[in-house]
Amino acid sequence: MNHLQATGAGATRPGEAPPLPAGHLLDGYRIVEVLGRGSFGTIYLARDPADGRAVSIKAYRPAVGRDGTIGDHRRDGFRREAEILARLRHPNIVRLHRFEPGGETPYMVLDHIDGASLDRSLADSGGRLDEATLRALLAPLLDALDHVHAAGFVHRDVAPGNIHVRADGRPVLIDFGAALPRDGGDRPRFSQATPGYAPLEQFIEGGAEGAWTDIYALAAVAYRAVAGRSPPPALDRERGIEAAPAVEVGRGQYAPDLLAAIDLALQPAAEARPQTIGQWRQALAGWLDTGPPAPVTASGPTPAPRRRAPLDDYPPTEEVTRVIAPVRRPPSPSPPPARAAAAPRPKRRSGAATAAWVLFVFVMLAAGLGAAGWFGWPLYLRYVKSEWLVDAAGDGDVVTIGEALATAKEGALIRVRPGIYRESLTMVRPVHLIGTDAEEGARPGALIAPDSGPCLSVTAPTGSVRGLAFRGGGPAGDAAKPTGAPVACVDLAGGSAVLEDNLIGNRAGPAVRVRDGADPAVGNNRVSAAGGPGILIDSGAAGTIRDNQVTSTDRAGMIVGGGATPHIVGNRIEGTGQAGVLYAGAAGGRFEQNEIVAAEASGIEVRGSSDPVVTGNWIEAAAEAGIYVYDGGRGRFDGNTIVGSAFSGIVVGAG
Repeated sequence: MNHLQATGAGATRPGEAPPLPAGHLLDGYRIVEVLGRGSFGTIYLARDPADGRAVSIKAYRPAVGRDGTIGDHRRDGFRREAEILARLRHPNIVRLHRFEPGGETPYMVLDHIDGASLDRSLADSGGRLDEATLRALLAPLLDALDHVHAAGFVHRDVAPGNIHVRADGRPVLIDFGAALPRDGGDRPRFSQATPGYAPLEQFIEGGAEGAWTDIYALAAVAYRAVAGRSPPPALDRERGIEAAPAVEVGRGQYAPDLLAAIDLALQPAAEARPQTIGQWRQALAGWLDTGPPAPVTASGPTPAPRRRAPLDDYPPTEEVTRVIAPVRRPPSPSPPPARAAAAPRPKRRSGAATAAWVLFVFVMLAAGLGAAGWFGWPLYLRYVKSEWLVDAAGDGDVVTIGEALATAKEGALIRVRPGIYRESLTMVRPVHLIGTDAEEGARPGALIAPDSGPCLSVTAPTGSVRGLAFRGGGPAGDAAKPTGAPVACVDLAGGSAVLEDNLIGNRAGPAVRVRDGADPAVGNNRVSAAGGPGILIDSGAAGTIRDNQVTSTDRAGMIVGGGATPHIVGNRIEGTGQAGVLYAGAAGGRFEQNEIVAAEASGIEVRGSSDPVVTGNWIEAAAEAGIYVYDGGRGRFDGNTIVGSAFSGIVVGAG
């Protein structure tokens, strides 16, 4: 049934719809607010019904497929995380109090940790920590990881975002969503890792992971606190991109034995690192057992400069696909001495032999240069190179995104550094385009803002776009609105690409258009459109439109037409110039568990022979009806909550 209530009548939102609203009761636990998202779930601040104390609840967030089914592998991972936490009891590890695996919302109840995450503390401190603070963090975290390993597990995602610092300075290791048994055999092909903190064995096929994996990650955290930035991603290190060693960047500010121990644990080869926490603790023993030392003065020759990583940090935890181990570039050979001592004189060749030898060398050199210049390098770029770095300032592989898209092979990862890119992009091959500063809830630093045309047109059969900002409509704003068909900022035409965690706006038309039978996954984007709808789905398109925020649109927040049948779930649509969502032109599909607030027309309008399933939505403060069905519209409407509409909650009009 649908629920029609006036404003202030105390209506509650459907408990199944993520995120759970404030005041919702989950088996007696009262939800206070959303704290964030971790592996597999949304994390809430809640109150324990027994004593009212604050707890954190991690509620399972299912991966809904395009057919509406829930992936069992995520539920299994959520259960595995709870089972691992149940076996851990340590003051510096988040504690599990309760796990409820059944029901529509599986959840676990955890300690609520006051304070802030270490990445926030680092940001607030200017990127570095003083030595005393770093010692107060490392010593307890060593004990915590030793406890994890003794219990038979590897955390596999030690990073600043997964270390919480209490108000009194004590660190707590959280988020065991990537943890696995230490002797678990083959690792999954798809894995969770944090570039810059995860070692090479987490990125390559057959990589052996163990205590040394967490040791590398914790050393990377220490390097971040010393240098103000993380080490380069492990795959970049294999390709010869290195940051300055800790003994160099921390000289004069931190104890030499600390810096040497960090460099030891950051060795790319797993066998070159300490193999247990005990071994690494021995390397740190002198530093851990002393109080804050006097400032250290620099001495000795300065090491030769190395190729440096850029001064930026890397994304938080992301899903990675294991690759075949790359070939590590050898270091440049040392230059030969000016004069060789007592070098034997070569034998003299005859004139004919010398001429033949010179001719042979010349032919082979010419052939090699020709192959490399005309065939080898372009073929390498097109068919071998698997990762690209775009930097408008010139410090990457290329300076434009378009060049990378035109050259990269199928399946390549294209990372885009912050900057303004005035390009209209076309993605015809399945690649993965991601902002280097991509972080859920953060504002992307890379902005694609062409003077004309779409920001991005995707015709590739698959691929993904994450962590970027797009601004369409040109620099003239409203004056740039076209007289003909509006141009979408991001245009998804055919295929099943993934569009997630982006900021998308358009001054002159739709922010996102899904068309021509496309079946994409459009999720967790922030969308606005001064010149049209936020998301337009038409011409037979489908796909899953999930967890997006659509605000400040001139027209409807979403328009579904032209026979489109998308699954629209868990979105928030607010402050639209017309309806929250409009179904027209024989459209269908499912619209469920969405929130529509303050639409300037009706919350949901259905007309033109459209026949959607509309269930479990929250519709508030519509300027007209909550749901308006007219002009040949049909559908199933069930379980919706409609609050504070200016007209009736539901209106069924002519036809």
